Amino acid sequence: MAREEAVDKTLAEIPENFLLRHILLKHKAEVKGMILTEYDEEDVMNGFREEGRQEGRQEGIISTLVGLVNDKLLSIQDASNRVNLSETEFKKLMESHTIHL
Repeated sequence: MAREEAVDKTLAEIPENFLLRHILLKHKAEVKGMILTEYDEEDVMNGFREEGRQEGRQEGIISTLVGLVNDKLLSIQDASNRVNLSETEFKKLMESHTIHL
């Protein structure tokens, strides 16, 4: 039996006393689409990894800029321009990015 047929048959055979029967059948097309859409764990995990890498790069850039400003090698204005933030926003970042050695 094809997957689509199996899903149709399963939805049709939901017991009358099943609490969610009415909702599942009311939204049958959406439910069927969700069931038939394959969940690709590897693809999802790769997406999470890439998101983490991007966040890590951003964190590294900000930490570097904060360090350069603290060492007076870069002005707050220049640092904030490099990350497209206002000076006020960058100052807030500086407060939250204290570097512990």
